Amino acid sequence: MVMRISGFSSGLDIDSIVKNLLKAQRAPLDKLNQQKTALEWQREQYRDVNIKMVDFRNNKLFNYGLQGTVSAKQVKTSGNTSAVSAKADSNAIAGSMTIEVKQLATSSSIVSTAGVGTVDKNKTLNQLNGGALNYTAVGGKVAVTINGQTIQLDETIDTLNTMVAKINANKDMNVTAFIDGTTGKLSLTSKTGGPVPITTGGTLLDDFQLGGLTSSSGIGAVDTAVDTLADLKTSGKLSYTADGLGNVSFSMNGSMITVNENDTLNDLLNAINSDAGAAVTAAIDGTTGKLTIKSDGSGSVAVSGDLFAKFNLTGETVGQNAKVVINGIETERASNTFTENGVSITLNTISAGSITTLNVTSDTDKIVDSIKTFIKEYNDLLETVNNKVNEERYRKFSPLTSEQKAEMSEDEIKLWEDKAKSGLLRRDTTLTTMVDNMRLAAMTDITIDGVRVNLASFGIETGEWQQRGKLVIKDEAKLRQAIEANPAQVEQFFTQQTTQTDAKLKVSPTNPDNGLFNRLSNTLMTAIEDLSKKAGTSKYSISKDAAFLETSSISELLRSLDTKIYNANDRLNRLEVTYYKQFTAMETAMNRFQSQSSALFGSN
Repeated sequence: MVMRISGFSSGLDIDSIVKNLLKAQRAPLDKLNQQKTALEWQREQYRDVNIKMVDFRNNKLFNYGLQGTVSAKQVKTSGNTSAVSAKADSNAIAGSMTIEVKQLATSSSIVSTAGVGTVDKNKTLNQLNGGALNYTAVGGKVAVTINGQTIQLDETIDTLNTMVAKINANKDMNVTAFIDGTTGKLSLTSKTGGPVPITTGGTLLDDFQLGGLTSSSGIGAVDTAVDTLADLKTSGKLSYTADGLGNVSFSMNGSMITVNENDTLNDLLNAINSDAGAAVTAAIDGTTGKLTIKSDGSGSVAVSGDLFAKFNLTGETVGQNAKVVINGIETERASNTFTENGVSITLNTISAGSITTLNVTSDTDKIVDSIKTFIKEYNDLLETVNNKVNEERYRKFSPLTSEQKAEMSEDEIKLWEDKAKSGLLRRDTTLTTMVDNMRLAAMTDITIDGVRVNLASFGIETGEWQQRGKLVIKDEAKLRQAIEANPAQVEQFFTQQTTQTDAKLKVSPTNPDNGLFNRLSNTLMTAIEDLSKKAGTSKYSISKDAAFLETSSISELLRSLDTKIYNANDRLNRLEVTYYKQFTAMETAMNRFQSQSSALFGSN
């Protein structure tokens, strides 16, 4: 480090002298910094334009094609409008459909025959185990299976509430679960209608006694160890049919079981519980005479035979299909909501002989609104790019140096920099080519089923020359007429997919086989890729904070400038040190001469 002596002997302002000496030498460095600033401004402007291009292509154009906004359909309901409601999607087939509702679909459900008692649903499973619950865990995990789908619960984390939430969130289980905290009863209801049974598994659900039957009302007080079937029939508590030998047969889950009318109720229970094919456990409450039959595994319990008639067994509610007559054809649906020919149909009530008519047509208003929105967004992008490529360039206004900014007010700096930033994208080849291709894509004929169609066919043209290719609906009545007369042609004009296999012709803005949205999408993608290579802008992001690619041309130029700026700064620093060394030597010499002079004159 060089010690700086500032004019003690010479009386010179050495700092100012050095600064002025370096000022001329700083000109190349200032120019490099100005080039870097201008390049960074240019890159930012590329990103601003690229954001609009990416948004228009990846979001707006994509959604136009995906949602079928130019093929919107509407359905008008007449006749019995309360029995059926309907909504058409873009794929709905135009025409009429008649519907008569004979029967609504209901969902299957199973409910606990006996709950686990009052239970805190927020307690973890292991806190309830051995009390309200009695399940088996493996490694702290508890399996619950419904309709063949199994979820694993963590007994130290999960509660009955989280169990219910996880069951309801599992779309493959296809049920809605509910636990009543007061009774500890669990219900499972199928999310779809129809007679599909609900099957369950896992020791945790066994506690809730699902998939069984229980008496809604008993046969009265009985002594299960003493009362025989014959005694109970005589007293009117039972009603059954026996063969000539007094045998009574019935089916339990498809397994035939036979008892004798001289057997007691306990004998009956033992016969049921010991039958492996039945796979159930039966019990009778002696006080009320209520019978409970619980499945040993998963699923419902099926019982046939008149022996159990007076026990009034109830349990799983088996759903039913909806029965409808569509265009004269009787058919069934598992749900009250289904789709037919692109129309989402909801059955609300039974028709009671009154037919509902659905008439599907093109939604002209919605299609026109969609085309207007497309034109607005197309014009907005075109205007943004046109403004940039035609913006005036003020070459005398370079980016300001820090010294120049120090001498100016904020307003003056802003006015200057507005001029300096203007025209940085003027006549950019990527953007001007994109604009030309967008205009070609919009105005060139598209062949649909052998017929050449263009925007003018729909009353849409380009505006005056000074609007630089903007689209204008000159005749809305003509557009509406085209939609109503041939909605498929209008849809294909915008969304038709090319069958061209040649890679170059496929993405051409004048490919006659390609719909307008796809033409524009290809044109924009080409420009977006070119900008990515040139400026390092993103092909997908619309964030102003997205990082620039380091491999782009501008990024490489900026790195080169950074190297040059570093070297120029280093050279100036070394030159500054040299100047100060020279002035320090001068001051030292002058100080020495002054000391010698003082010594000489002082001796006289």
